[in-house]
Amino acid sequence: MLEVLFVANSPKEAYQLAENKYKNGFKLISAKQIYNEKEDKFSCEIKVLIDETKYFDLNAETTIKRVSSFFIKRGLIKSWIDELSKRVANKEVVKSEKDFIIYIMHRINKLIKTNKENPIEHKVKVFVGPTGVGKTTTVAKLAHRYSSQGYSVALINLDAFKAGAFEQLAYFAKRLKLPHYTIRTFQRFKKVYNAVQDKDIILIDTTGMSPYDSQRLIKTLRYIDIDKSNDIEVNLVISTTIKYEDLEAIHKNFGTLKIDNVILTKFDETKYIGPIISYLLEHSLSLSYFTIGQSIPDDLLVANKKFLMKKFIGG
Repeated sequence: MLEVLFVANSPKEAYQLAENKYKNGFKLISAKQIYNEKEDKFSCEIKVLIDETKYFDLNAETTIKRVSSFFIKRGLIKSWIDELSKRVANKEVVKSEKDFIIYIMHRINKLIKTNKENPIEHKVKVFVGPTGVGKTTTVAKLAHRYSSQGYSVALINLDAFKAGAFEQLAYFAKRLKLPHYTIRTFQRFKKVYNAVQDKDIILIDTTGMSPYDSQRLIKTLRYIDIDKSNDIEVNLVISTTIKYEDLEAIHKNFGTLKIDNVILTKFDETKYIGPIISYLLEHSLSLSYFTIGQSIPDDLLVANKKFLMKKFIGG
């Protein structure tokens, strides 16, 4: 049995608090008046005896409800938090809100995957993703990073649909003094691809597209499949500002390209990354880089869990 205290303005009100919480499942063992000298007023404290199992069951239920609400408000999908809550409903961890929050954060941290940076593990890196996520700027940041580390880099641009896309990457290539090729046909791509095999790293920027544009996806898949002997790395670039429902559509369609890594962009444009966390938990995808602004090369980070968890939980 456990002793539980209730404090109110009067004995009746304190007793009512105990009844509201435990119905008739408690026994009153003491009551006393307390004087608060600082506030110059009296209150009443009652002490009740409650069965330990009932006490923890009721408190666990309240804890789960409040903590679940806390994470759902931050964008975590309800189905994930509900499933986790069911598995720990009878365990010590749900006896306090603080412990349960820490448990969930540790669980998320364990499930999220990040890759150690190894630029030359894959010679050819292809970047795909929906329009407006900052893909071309991300490619430029990576080109700067790799070239400054002493690797020889070639840039290939397949984005023939976006106005000014060639010029944008060409401008970055000129600044970095890197070879840059614009591609409009598959035959041209094959020639260029073979010509740059002497480079340490080949970065290929593809057309930004709607996840529902099956024709462009098929065309992109053809380019990615050019070299069966070379292990081409496919990087999905997505913005942290995208809604969960859109992320699911992106995964369903871009998933046909066999994604190796996810690069998250625009951390500077949102405070809420719960949908991204949910997406990563649902699909067990590995993170490689984060972008936190437009500046090249400064606003690029190697993916790390500490940064991600801090952005997720906020204050």
